Amino acid sequence: DIQLLVTRYCGFRRKGNYRKHMERYERIIINGAKQCSAMWLPRLKEPVPLAEFIEGLSPDESVYCGLEPELNHESSSVFMEEAAKPDLTWLVGPEGGWSEEELKLIESSNISTVRFGELTMTTRVACIAGFAALLTRLNRR
Repeated sequence: DIQLLVTRYCGFRRKGNYRKHMERYERIIINGAKQCSAMWLPRLKEPVPLAEFIEGLSPDESVYCGLEPELNHESSSVFMEEAAKPDLTWLVGPEGGWSEEELKLIESSNISTVRFGELTMTTRVACIAGFAALLTRLNRR
């Protein structure tokens, strides 16, 4: 599943119309599946506020969040050290980054934070990097 989050800096929050974004993302998902000959499509879920999303997480779920390298928040190295559980969530921040309030919410929950080196990635690249690292860790392709 792909769950869109309403955060302080997300694009559809500023523009007020997430339906256009949803249609675009659905086209991208379909085109990506065609390119890799996938037999299934991930489900794209309606946007929800970050706090509501975190509140609904299962305690059995492994949840990881990518952080920008310049933030002075501690990162967990759990992501590459433990085998992931079947239910796994990878949070990728908006292009404008996580707000301080959102970072406090993430840190106060059971979410492990992860960094991939010194580069600040775009949302698109952070999604790909996170999933590539995860698939490598799980020995899947």
